[in-house]
Order: sequence, then structure tokens, then C-alpha cells
Amino acid sequence: MAPDREPGQTGGPAAAVAAHPAFEETRLLAGRVHCFQPVKGYRSAIDAILLPAAVPAASGQRVLELGCGTGAAALCLAARVADVRVVGLDIQQSLIFWAARGAAASGVEGRVRFVAGDLLAPPAAVVEAAPFDHVMANPPYLKAGSARPPQDPGKALATIEGAATLRHWLDAAWRMVKPGGSITVIHRGDRLGDLLAAVTVA
Repeated sequence: MAPDREPGQTGGPAAAVAAHPAFEETRLLAGRVHCFQPVKGYRSAIDAILLPAAVPAASGQRVLELGCGTGAAALCLAARVADVRVVGLDIQQSLIFWAARGAAASGVEGRVRFVAGDLLAPPAAVVEAAPFDHVMANPPYLKAGSARPPQDPGKALATIEGAATLRHWLDAAWRMVKPGGSITVIHRGDRLGDLLAAVTVA
């Protein structure tokens, strides 16, 4: 899990927000989930609610989220399923810090942890925790070169594929899930062919 404080920072989540006005607290699931998100840039939308709702996780099972961002989906899953354990992986260290703050504010820090790293070369903390009962992901919707990247780098990472293509995301999911487990992905309908091709190859 991320350290309790960023360098030079004091206090808990409220103080963290005060020290970093570029982030703000939002609440999901009728206030049960506290999530700290950028004021500007990519923010979780309905996908973060639908994705965990579609995961067939049961109490005591373990779930990996690839591309967890600020942790909205992972935290919603922990709020929905008692005693489920969730690991979130994201390439943006700054978002991992805020995801951990959300877990603490939501009272699930003992069951949800977030790790910074690249799904193309997952960190040891994730590899050693595998295999998982379930893997969930909301990969970038657009292929590289298919659209002009947003000016905000975080939004660009979240919406347009980089070095990791959709096939890489599915490959990583297959490597991390238990035999007989589930992989749940939210994506655009016009990429269904790419999804099916990636699943077939995997």
C-alpha cells in the first residue's frame, strides 16, 4: 500500500485534500465509498460503478483490478461484497497514493490495497499475490493513433492505448486469474471484435 503521506505532507485524507487542491473527495454508492479524484483531468464515471457490479465475487475471494486509477471500482466492489480482498494496479504512482487514501476513508484499507506498476511487467507484489479468483479492468477505449490525445496526460493514459494494447490487457488478466475464475471487462461495443480476438488468442 502507498505510504501514509506524500513527502512533506501531514495529517489524514482531509489534510491531504487541503494540501493538494487539484484533488477532491467524491462519494459513491450513497456515500459508502470515498474517492479522491482530480478536479481536472480524468474522473471516474458510471463505468466504475458498473464494472464491480458485474464481477461475480463472493465473500473471502480475491480480486485484481488492472488500471485501477484512483480506486473507485475497487472500493465499490469492497463496499458491495463483504470480506472480499482487492488489489488494484495502476501505472500512475500519484493516483495510487490517492486510491489508498480512499480506501482509508472508506474503512476498507485492511481489504483493499493499491500498487503502482505496469501491467506489461507487473511488480512482484502483484505477481506473488496471483492467481486471483477474479480480474476486472476498464482499459483505454481508443487505439493509439485513432484520436487526438487529450491535453491532460492522465486523461490521455485513461482513454487512449499506449504501449499496452487491448490484447496486452487481456493477456495480463489471463495470466493473473485462477483456472475457473472470471475476467470482467468494460469496453466499447465497436471494439467487440478486438476483444473477442484477444480472448481467442489468450
